[in-house]
Amino acid sequence: MTHERDVLIVAVSGGVDSVVMLDMLVASSRHRLVVAHVDHGIREDSGEDKAFVEQLAAGYGLEFISTELHLRSQTSEDAARQARYVWLDEVCDRYHASAVATAHHQDDVLETIIINLSRGTGWRGLCSLRETTHRHRPLLGHSKAAIIEYALAHNLEWREDSTNESLRYFRNRIRNLIIPRLRASERDQLLGLYDAQVKLRHEIDGELQSVQEHFVKAGGIERYALIMSADNVALELLRGWLGEPLEQSRFRDLLLFAKTARPGAKWSLDGQRFVLAKPRALIVSSSRD
Repeated sequence: MTHERDVLIVAVSGGVDSVVMLDMLVASSRHRLVVAHVDHGIREDSGEDKAFVEQLAAGYGLEFISTELHLRSQTSEDAARQARYVWLDEVCDRYHASAVATAHHQDDVLETIIINLSRGTGWRGLCSLRETTHRHRPLLGHSKAAIIEYALAHNLEWREDSTNESLRYFRNRIRNLIIPRLRASERDQLLGLYDAQVKLRHEIDGELQSVQEHFVKAGGIERYALIMSADNVALELLRGWLGEPLEQSRFRDLLLFAKTARPGAKWSLDGQRFVLAKPRALIVSSSRD
């Protein structure tokens, strides 16, 4: 008796990274692959990317699905990424897929480390780009140079995103001005630090999950636990409870709020959602509450 293979959603932009990832997955994956493409609508020629990826998927005999987000040219990288992942997660749910595969690689890891440290995201910023249950990242062990080498060796075609050269985006400035200047020893040191932090994060998240079972109830978190815990532990409890990628300084502000706020006080998450102080707990509420 045969069973249908698990579905893996493969996010393909048409750039060299995702084209190489797709080729590798076709050759090695035991999943049923579905190619998913997001047209952000930011560039005038983005429709050509969609046509290219659709043809690429057809060449492999794979199902193709796409969406157009109609974002403005002024849209930030973070906002575009969030919108992209919202849709990809919807597709993942629709197909009952095991995960979404994205083409992040070693150079992306280095860029993300530098960006997150500059933003003050704390130690988790060193390992935010990693494999998770729902994010498959098969290229994390490959450098950009190795990816291009693979593409050339396998006669693959891809499209260049013109916005990758624009220094208007912070990530592009890191990518084009800083990453190329890193010595091999510096790359190795940063990647070694990344590997160590990924392992540490896994251990901390395991411990955190067991602690949260005692202090997080019905969507809220007990203020007593936050008040009585050491600050570094309390910050991790808040982070795990919220599941929000806030900067470290914001989490410290929230911890102070948890310790000192009177019942009924609110702390704004994003102008639409708030952390509401109850006598014994914190809960997340909307502005209408």
